[in-house]
Amino acid sequence: MAGLSIYEKRILKQYAIYWPPDADSFDAFGRPQSATPSLIQVRWEDTNEEFIDSMGTRRVSSAKVLVGKDVAVGGRMQLISPVIDPLPDLPDLPDADAMGGHMQLTAPDTDPLPDSPDAAAMEILKVSKVPSRNGRRVMRTVFL
Repeated sequence: MAGLSIYEKRILKQYAIYWPPDADSFDAFGRPQSATPSLIQVRWEDTNEEFIDSMGTRRVSSAKVLVGKDVAVGGRMQLISPVIDPLPDLPDLPDADAMGGHMQLTAPDTDPLPDSPDAAAMEILKVSKVPSRNGRRVMRTVFL
């Protein structure tokens, strides 16, 4: 992926499907629907970590994810295994050889990149940004 620092290239070795929230489309309960998904590089850690959200409420995350691009609160994210099969057609998708072969979703009954997230996809509850020491890069931590 273009634009990742050497540090990010070394630690972002996993891939996740990211569904950004679609502010123009809502379900019957008033929640935003998901926009077109994309594949992003991540470092996913399943952990329970307490944090304070933007409303000042204490919450507990189910996962902490480092990402190399901006993501939005309210979006959804799903970790995929290191192997995807069949390889979806996406502009930011690394080629299969660079990833050691084919890739496959962790949920076997899910299409490679579904239009809407399934039950395995987790909601983004908070995004934290920390600039590098020289201020040229930003490391983003996402709480799910």
